[in-house]
Amino acid sequence: MLKPQPLRVAPLLLLAACVGRGDGDTADTAVDTGVSVGPITCLSVAPIGGQVAVLEMDMSTGTWSEVGRYGSTSSSLHVGGLARTGDLLTMAAYGGNDFEWWQLDLNAGTLTQGSDTSQVSVASDGVDLFTYTSGGAIGRYADFAALDADSPSAVSAEDHISGTRLGVDGALAYVAWHTTAEVTVHDVVTGLQLRTIPLDRWDTWVWGVSVADGDLFLIDDARGPYSGSDERIGRYDQNTGALLDEVFFTNVPEGGRVSGLWCE
Repeated sequence: MLKPQPLRVAPLLLLAACVGRGDGDTADTAVDTGVSVGPITCLSVAPIGGQVAVLEMDMSTGTWSEVGRYGSTSSSLHVGGLARTGDLLTMAAYGGNDFEWWQLDLNAGTLTQGSDTSQVSVASDGVDLFTYTSGGAIGRYADFAALDADSPSAVSAEDHISGTRLGVDGALAYVAWHTTAEVTVHDVVTGLQLRTIPLDRWDTWVWGVSVADGDLFLIDDARGPYSGSDERIGRYDQNTGALLDEVFFTNVPEGGRVSGLWCE
């Protein structure tokens, strides 16, 4: 059963914070490509004030702001990925009990809680939703109702795909374990593994995978050797695995864990 929750939205908070390290928000080993790219923003979530706060990180400036707060949750909230389709933001969320399918409507300001799930990650190509099936294949779902009912419209022929985190970009799926130093790239239809991306400065936890502007993005949970005390978003060259940039979520109210990732 889907359980809509009444909206309890706090006023919009612009909590911009400089999130750099040392002389700036770029790692000492990051690569300057010399190529001007369009602005990239990444969405994540955190438990703030007993609600699900959506945070937006500007990758070009390394500052974040709060988009809004939705529904109610515990301070233990964490998600393994985010999938955006229009104004809808879908996640497998742990809110204090089991993981459940949740969907935020960023326009209407509502949170819908679905059924329990054994999965912890979800992805989108901007239209459909994707997650792992119980057999380890990649399942495609037409919408949140289909996802909640575990009713895929298609399932990859290749199963037992090795990973717990998932990102999708066009015809490609990006697969990672929850703690790893690499990402594998698969055909999203067949599930066939195409190549492996070794990650520079990332032998740590992963709480979301996303692809935007041709680059690969991951978020950790501040337990790795490169994060200090703040969650970090790393931007990678998806061909070489070279670190292009990294920014940090500093001064998040109440110290709530920032997790999930959707970049565009």
